Amino acid sequence: MRTNTSTGRRTSRRTNSTASKIVSAGLATATCVGLVGVIGIRTAQDSAAADSGSTSEAAAPIAAAPTTTDGYTQADLDAYAAQLDAEAQRLADYRDQLINAAATLQQSAGGSSGVSVTDPAAVPSQAQAPSAASAKPRVTKPAAKAAPPPQPQSHTKSSRAMTTAVRAVRAMGTDCSVTCYAPGESGQLLADVAVARIELLEDCWSRFREHSELNRLNARAGSGPVRCSADLIRLVATMKAAWEMTGGLFDPTVLTSVKAAGYDADFATVIARGAIAASSAALVVEPAPGMAGVVIDEELSTVALPSGVGIDPGAIGKGLAADIIAGEIMGAGADGVLVNLGGDIVFAGTPGDDPAWLIAIEDERVGVDHPERVFRQLEFEPGIERGAIATSTTLKRVWGNGRHHLIDPRTGDVSRGDLVQATVVDDFGWRAEAAATAALLMGAGRAPQWLKDHDLVSVLLTRDAVIELDDTRIGATHD
Repeated sequence: MRTNTSTGRRTSRRTNSTASKIVSAGLATATCVGLVGVIGIRTAQDSAAADSGSTSEAAAPIAAAPTTTDGYTQADLDAYAAQLDAEAQRLADYRDQLINAAATLQQSAGGSSGVSVTDPAAVPSQAQAPSAASAKPRVTKPAAKAAPPPQPQSHTKSSRAMTTAVRAVRAMGTDCSVTCYAPGESGQLLADVAVARIELLEDCWSRFREHSELNRLNARAGSGPVRCSADLIRLVATMKAAWEMTGGLFDPTVLTSVKAAGYDADFATVIARGAIAASSAALVVEPAPGMAGVVIDEELSTVALPSGVGIDPGAIGKGLAADIIAGEIMGAGADGVLVNLGGDIVFAGTPGDDPAWLIAIEDERVGVDHPERVFRQLEFEPGIERGAIATSTTLKRVWGNGRHHLIDPRTGDVSRGDLVQATVVDDFGWRAEAAATAALLMGAGRAPQWLKDHDLVSVLLTRDAVIELDDTRIGATHD
C-alpha cells in the first residue's frame, strides 16, 4: 500500500518511560565487542600454533569459537572479523553524522553547543500487547475522489525559520521517504542521516544481501549463542515480542516456507528470473517451528537459533526501522519527522506549519489510477506525541498460481483467508505491522474483535467489503 501524507501539529511531548540509550552504546559498542571477541580468539589460536612449531601447509580445522560453529577455518574468522570491523566503522560514521546534525540544529535554534544524541525507543525484551494506544485518529472518507498523488521526491523547502526536508529513496525492496522538520540547515542534515540509517539497517537485516548479519546468524543455527550487534539483537527481540503478542500468528520462522513458495530473493529478481512458472507446482509444506526455542541474551549480546530454524523479519523490519529512525531523528532535536518505508509509517513531533497529520489509505483492490483508490483518511489531532500506521495485504507481491508472500505459520502454506488487506494504527510501527499481519491470518470472523479488544484502530478489507472499528472516540465515518 502506498500512502499520501501531510502533516500535523503537536502541542505537548510525552516522556518515554524507557530509559534513553546513548547511540554510541546502543549501536557501535555492541558491534565492537563482537569484533574484540573474535580477534581475541584468533590471537590465542595464532599463539598456540606458533608455540607448537607446526609448519603444515594444510592446517587442521580450528577449534570452535564461542561465536562460530565447528569447522570454521582461520580464513573464516579473518573474514568475519573484517566484516564486524567494517560494520563498526559504518555505525561510528553514522553516529558522527547524527551528532553533527544535532549540533547544527542546536546552533540554528540558538541553544548550547552540548549534544546528547539518544535513542528513546525500547528493545522489547518481552511481549508488549497493544493496549490503550495514544494515536487515535479520526477516520473519514476523502471529501473528493481522486487518484493518489505522485510519490515524494527529494527536496528541501523553508518556511520562516523552519525547514522541511524530504528524501525519497528506493530501499528494502520498496519506495521509501523521510520528511524532517527542523530549523535552518539541520533539517537537510537530519534527512540525509535518516537515509544513511535506512541503508545501515537494511545491510544488517536483509535476507537478500548475502553477507548481511542476519544471514550470518541464520547460517549458524544450531551452533549455540552467536554474538550480534545491537541492531540485530533489537530486531530478533522485537520479532519474538511480536510472535508472543499475536499468539504465534506473526512468526518469522516461516523462512523455509517463504523460500519454498518461490520468494527466495528480492521480489524483482524472483519475477525477472521466471520464478512465476517455476513456483506453480504443488508445495510440500509444514507448520513453522515458532520462536519458542530462540534464545536472546541482551546482556551478552548473543542470539541462539535452534538447528534448522531460520528467521525472516518480513514487513516488521520496515516497521521497526521506521521506529528506530523516527526515534533517533527526534532524539537529535528535530521538531518533527515522518518516516514512510513502503507504507509502514511512523511520525513524531510537530509537522511544520500544517494543522494535523493526515494519512491516506489506498485500496489495493483497485488500480492505481482508480478514482476511489484513496478510500479513507486518518487525521491525527494536534497533541499526538507519535503514531504509526501499517498495512498488510495479500494483493501485492503475488506470483505463480495465486501465491503471495504471506505465509500462515499454522500450516506453512500461503494464507487463504477472506481478508485481503488490513491497516492498523498504533504508537509503534513494529507493533502495528505485527497486528496487521495477525489480522489477515485471523480472517473477518475473528480479527475485528481481537483488534477492538486490544484498543487498535483498524480498517479491514475483504474482496467486496470494508470493515472498520466502530468507535465513536475516533469520529464517525462520513462522506
